[in-house]
Amino acid sequence: MKSLLAFLLALLPLSVWAQGGGASIQAKTFLRDDGSRVEVVKNLEERTSEHKVYRSGDKLVSRTVYNLDEDGREIGGTVYNAKNVEVYRFTYKLDPNGRVSEQHDFSPDNQLIRRLVYYYRPNGQVAGVDAYDANGNRISQPNEKKPTSRQRRR
Repeated sequence: MKSLLAFLLALLPLSVWAQGGGASIQAKTFLRDDGSRVEVVKNLEERTSEHKVYRSGDKLVSRTVYNLDEDGREIGGTVYNAKNVEVYRFTYKLDPNGRVSEQHDFSPDNQLIRRLVYYYRPNGQVAGVDAYDANGNRISQPNEKKPTSRQRRR
């Protein structure tokens, strides 16, 4: 009986926190079809969001720590590998609708790696992304239609 009472008392702060005016920490887990999962912990007070990706065998694959603006939107972050070594950093530019319009990726020594430019349809869905290297040269052209094999044979 004492252990049940202790358990219920331990849950009391959690239930008060959940009912409170605004949780400063939110946690979610997303399960993927391949058996992997993503654990997300968002700390609004510190303006960070941490995403950990695990393989199906519970092995950590990567960790991304996002920086959040005052509205809780992701504005950049740092990607780490499974051994907690920084892989790269990135920053986002947001358009007037709060969508990512550009992403700049930087090496751990702060050298620009690439720039991504996002395009949107009128309904707000991403229509395409163009990638540019550190010198501004386009390295991908996903918005241009490639001929199908049938069109190439003609």
